Amino acid sequence: MMLSSRDQFIATQPIVDKYGKQFANELLYRDSWQNCYPKGLDESLATYRLVINSLLVHSPQKTTRGELAFLNCCSKTIIEKIPMLLNPQQTIIEITERSSDLDRLLVAMVSMKKHGYRFALDDYDGDRKWEKILQEVEFVKLEVREQPDKTVRLIQELKITFPNIRIVVERIESVSIFNLFKSAGADYFQGYLFSKPLVSKIPHLASSKLVTLQLLKQLQSIELDFCEICKTIGHDAGLYLRLLRHINTKFAPNETKFHTIEHAIVYTGEERLRNFLTIMCISELGNDVACRTILDSLTRAIFVKNVLDEYRSPHGKMGYAVALVSKLDLVLETEIETIVDNLCLPESYTNIIKYNQGPIGGLLFFCSIQESTGLNLHTQIKASKLGVSNLIKHYLIASKYARKFFHIDEHSASKQPGLKSENSNVDNSEQQQH
Repeated sequence: MMLSSRDQFIATQPIVDKYGKQFANELLYRDSWQNCYPKGLDESLATYRLVINSLLVHSPQKTTRGELAFLNCCSKTIIEKIPMLLNPQQTIIEITERSSDLDRLLVAMVSMKKHGYRFALDDYDGDRKWEKILQEVEFVKLEVREQPDKTVRLIQELKITFPNIRIVVERIESVSIFNLFKSAGADYFQGYLFSKPLVSKIPHLASSKLVTLQLLKQLQSIELDFCEICKTIGHDAGLYLRLLRHINTKFAPNETKFHTIEHAIVYTGEERLRNFLTIMCISELGNDVACRTILDSLTRAIFVKNVLDEYRSPHGKMGYAVALVSKLDLVLETEIETIVDNLCLPESYTNIIKYNQGPIGGLLFFCSIQESTGLNLHTQIKASKLGVSNLIKHYLIASKYARKFFHIDEHSASKQPGLKSENSNVDNSEQQQH
């Protein structure tokens, strides 16, 4: 299993509008059923766990009940652009009052906003150091102070200086306080008057998967930014070395070795390396699950692409990409919709994978039948009678290639817990074909 037996916890607290209708949820990290932030826990570690466990791997619909998610992030995680793993349409990134290195933080915010990410400034205190940050945020959150009039003045000042900013007032615990800040011009409200944070338990995903998930998302972009990809891989020295070893095994010419992934890109070309790195990412994520799932993913990808190419379909590359991630829900133990959302894949992928829509979906359905029944002699005779023997031929070719790619034979494929490719000796012509 990919998920650790050690559980994580998350709390959600609703944010409502002036009519009391729910607008969003704030996600709060917890490490037990005790409804409070863990003492002494590093803020960046809490953010990593929250990002991975709440929205990246587990369904946003389950975690936030389909509403927007306000997510506290320390300045370090924003500067590293970790929240870009999340779907910008579902997430509001909260900048905490403890944030430092505001100049670098501002640069990261401006860059992320170009990709659709939105920000809130949490616990705003009126300090002038936030002036540049305020120009980039969509929401400002204020806490009810001991003297509520001070909070009212902050609301009024913000409305004059930044009329487009929406104001959220936290710690609303009585109807009278709610009415006071509603009259002052606040837009949204949060506090025990509406609901205490609700704690739930979720399985824990090891944080070592973070870099691999980030890399997998980058590899799905239409235009690859290999500088960013290399930077991401460089965050995990072990992953960098493993990928470089795999690349040398698969692509390096005789008596020549690539010493950097950048060097390998020049020789192999973007598309071949994209496909290869995607396969390696899925293998990294699946190194704790059955070898068969990873093997089937690659078999599907090669089979779909080869069939579509034979019939001169323009969708061969798309078919390869869809098929390659079509079993990622089993690897990550989460819904395919969540994976499609958070890897920023086209929505059509969900319908193709889940409901077998279109020609690609039909081919994936064919693959699922072969995976469940096996390609024995009876199956091949029946396929011949049905006129699908050509599909069987392509599936056998794809299955053979996938086993060679991971250097496993048919007997061991169903028993080994992980996959290896560093000793694979697929010949150059076969690599070029696929």
